[in-house]
Parts: sequence; C-alpha cells; structure tokens
Amino acid sequence: MKGSSLLSWLTTTFVAGASALTIGEINGDRFLSPYNGQDVSNVTGVVTAKGPDGLWLRSVIKGCERRVSDAVYIYGSALAQNASISTGDVIVLSGTVSEYRSNKDYLYLTEITSPKVEAILEHGKQVAPKIIGKDTYSPPTVQYTSLDEGDVFAVPNNKSLVSVVNPILEPEEYGLDFWESLSGQLVTVKSPRAIGRPNNYGDTWQPRGDRHRHTLDGSNNPTDTKLGDMLEDITGVVYQAFGFYRILPMTKITVLSSQEPTLPPPTSLTSDGVCSNDFIAAILAEDPEAHIISSGDFNEYPFVKPITEFESRSRMEDLDVVAGIDVLERYSYLPALAKTKPQFEHIHVNAWIAYDEMVSDHDPSVAKMNLCKY
Repeated sequence: MKGSSLLSWLTTTFVAGASALTIGEINGDRFLSPYNGQDVSNVTGVVTAKGPDGLWLRSVIKGCERRVSDAVYIYGSALAQNASISTGDVIVLSGTVSEYRSNKDYLYLTEITSPKVEAILEHGKQVAPKIIGKDTYSPPTVQYTSLDEGDVFAVPNNKSLVSVVNPILEPEEYGLDFWESLSGQLVTVKSPRAIGRPNNYGDTWQPRGDRHRHTLDGSNNPTDTKLGDMLEDITGVVYQAFGFYRILPMTKITVLSSQEPTLPPPTSLTSDGVCSNDFIAAILAEDPEAHIISSGDFNEYPFVKPITEFESRSRMEDLDVVAGIDVLERYSYLPALAKTKPQFEHIHVNAWIAYDEMVSDHDPSVAKMNLCKY
C-alpha cells in the first residue's frame, strides 16, 4: 500500500476502533503512563528503528506538546526479527502498556509489550530525527529533578521517588524530565565531544549528560575514545536502562579528531596524616592566619553538601580555587582543601587513555609548597 494517503489510513484506523489512542496519549506528560497495565489497540506509528528485542514507533502526526513524547518502544523479539517490517513502515498494532525496570532503584521505561501487528499501511515513509537543542529544548545542565529541591547531591536525598510522586514533566527546567520527554524518540546530537573513555560496557559519555551504547545495526563502537575527542554527529533513539538515559546509536560512533595531551614525567607523593574538620577548626580558632592544607582522597566533587559543609565549618577552600586552576581542568575529584596558596597541578595520566590501559580510576595531583616560609 505504498503511497497511501494520510486520509486513507486515518479512516482505516478510526473505522477499526474509535477508542484508538495516540502514542502521546499513552506516554502522557508524566514519567509513568496513565495507561500502565492496560491493553491498547489501533496504535498507529512509523517504525523509526529496530533493535534485537523490539522496535521504536513514532506517531505519524507530529505532537504539539513538547513535554510529551510521541514515540514509544515496542518490546517483542519476534516483531524485531520480522523481516517484513522495516524502518519507514507505518503500522497499526495492539498490545499492553507496561512500565519496565530491571532494578527497584531505577526509573521506569514506558513500553508496549505483547505486540500484535494489525496492519501495515505504508512503506518507505521518511523519518527525520529531532536535533537536540534545535527541534527540542536545550538539555538542562543545572538541576536534575523537581523533587528533593532539584539537587541529587543534597543531604538527605531520595526523600521523594519519581515512581511514587510521578511529577508532571518540566523538560525545559530539569535534566531527568528533559530526557523522559524524549523517551523513544529518534534524535541527532550535533558535533558531540567525548568527556571520557568508554566504560567496560561500551558506553561513551558526552557533555549533554547522555551516553551512547550498543549500536542498533550491530557495528562496534570504538574502544579507544578519549576525553576531548570530537565525534561525528550521532543519530539514535533515546532509551532508559540500568539507571541512565542513553542514546542507542543507529551505527558505530566515528571519531573525527583526537586531542593528545603532553604528559609530564612521573611523580610520586606520600602523605603522613589526615586532619579532621574539628582539628582544623581548633587550629584556626587559635590562629586565624594559620596556613593549612587538608589533603587526601575526599572521593567527591567540591559542590556536594558534605564538602561544602566542611569548607563552611573549617573556613578552608577548594585547592583548585586557591591555586587558580583553570575551570576546564577541574574534572577530577576534590584532592585537597587549603588556607594557603601552593603551586599545584593535576596530572591527567588516566583520563586520556583507553579503558584497558588505565592503572587507576583517579588522576594524581602534584603540589609544591615552601614550608620554611611559614
């Protein structure tokens, strides 16, 4: 029926059942579908991508509500392996709306299970991906969620659960909401840059907060992607699994250019003690001008609440700030807090190499201080 008009298959759909739902209605404007657990029929859409366990369907009528995704994942390996169904096919199907997660601590993925194709209305329909930041909002980079005051690093956190509260999506404000509003969508990320090496699952992170995993055509992503690598435009479908929103690329990621850093000679440092917050506070109470550095593996970023409270109580500061380290170089965990200004540098010997060549998941930092001066 290639070349069928929009009117003809719309007529077919509504004659078959007046209770037909659009994909946007199935998803709704919250994290969880209002039709979870219910059987649906006459669901019409165009196949945008196929994977080993299912396919992705987008409504043929463009949605006008930017907080609602008009695409959905159809779970069913038999359907995915059906050679008579290809990307660009407009199909009508029935199934059961389901919210799936593999762990109780993860977010849910809205999907349609037990699918049954009722009709194929058209072949070869062109599908244009949504360009992130152009056809969508720009991904929020400040707050994750409207729950817990938007700060997942606040203490205490996890007081409100998305799966319980099921808040209305605000994709222009919150990161989780943004990606949920694009769940199932075929998207393109223009001119992405890698912000780390692939992990042992093949995930490659890039600055907008998403990561790219297994390719849908079975090709292999490069394993030697490094921090700063410029990548070719990435097109794929937005998916939620294992606690992360991710983009499943249609084909393998291509590196356009790499940055090769100049590394200094190896350096070894030792530490002979750790100062507690109260100990530092006591010293400063006696001598407000005392020169102090509290060094060790804080194993956290400087903006999380335990560290900011430590700074507030002890009157210490992030060593990166005190030493004037360039903002773009501050992508390691907090190495130290200080009340004096040393010569200080991060030595990125692990961040720039392939995963299998790493000797640690940390980078060392080197400081030079004139102790006799004090």
